[in-house]
Amino acid sequence: WMATERSTPTATTNCGCFKPDKCQNGHWPDNVNCNNYWGQNTSVPATDGTTPVTNLTTMIPGDDSEYIGNLAESFIRRQVADGDPFFLYLPFHTVHVRYIAVEPYVTMYRKLGNYTAEEIDYFGAISAMDTQIGRIRGVLRDLGIENDTLLWFASDNGPEDGTPGQTNGLRGRKRDLTEGGIRVPGLIEWPDRIRENRVLETPIVSSDLMPTFLDIIGGHMPDERPVDGRSALDIIGGKTSNRSSPIGFAYKVPRDFNDSYNVAWVDNQYKIFAMVKEGQISESYLYDLTRDRGETTDLSKNFPEVSRSMVSQLGAWLQSVETSAKTESKCYDVKTDPGPWIEDFLE
Repeated sequence: WMATERSTPTATTNCGCFKPDKCQNGHWPDNVNCNNYWGQNTSVPATDGTTPVTNLTTMIPGDDSEYIGNLAESFIRRQVADGDPFFLYLPFHTVHVRYIAVEPYVTMYRKLGNYTAEEIDYFGAISAMDTQIGRIRGVLRDLGIENDTLLWFASDNGPEDGTPGQTNGLRGRKRDLTEGGIRVPGLIEWPDRIRENRVLETPIVSSDLMPTFLDIIGGHMPDERPVDGRSALDIIGGKTSNRSSPIGFAYKVPRDFNDSYNVAWVDNQYKIFAMVKEGQISESYLYDLTRDRGETTDLSKNFPEVSRSMVSQLGAWLQSVETSAKTESKCYDVKTDPGPWIEDFLE
């Protein structure tokens, strides 16, 4: 398997969101938020926010999506040449700030409409990423493996504040647990299993990916640790339109919320949006997402039993998460302990 690094220090990421005159070797060492940009030869990024990324004397030229696409294509072709199946995790930087469009996309958007410079950079960066996704699809076809390859695209969250990104009327943006922050588009291509175009209304979350992949290969979890996600294979295959369990969200950032934070619990029809204060769920709201994706009408008083049941489920999930964080989590040092390999998931 392979995972590309989304935060490649190319000319188009330009040290992420930082001004060009503050960059030092692809890194702004005085800002603690600039600690995830990797050098060409480093095995780990700077972690303390004070040391520049090493082994990088100049920015990598070109568009960052193209650079990541180069890595992905090379990996795919090498795996196929060796006769080996593969898993490729391909996270793009676009459109995390700071994004910069390159040609031919700058000229394309100038010709398409009366866009601002900010919009040209934003839309041009997305088009550059789209080109690379098309490139990967072309590689799969060129190698004759497109039919039995599952290609899964999804965004990670809603658009950043202050960017041209849109939510199509949904409330909130990035960092919000209203639908504008968490409901994002997804596309799945798998010709051997998906033979006609369909639009799925059933929500699928990134936590579902691992159980889905294990289901596809006939694998299983190597131990009894709790898993939030559920296999989405039957949803993808059209056998059901309902989730087998709700989706939990918690946005807990101590520097932002101290002892309070937002949580959400999304089922097939209803959603609870609430605040946790001093460890207790409070100020909960109930929304019917099948009729009100804009979350304009609180139904908690109309359906008190539904509200109480979902709040109780949410509380149990939060407790499980806290327990896991304290007793069951383990961080792997890939240099000395690479963690469980695929053999651990298969008989």
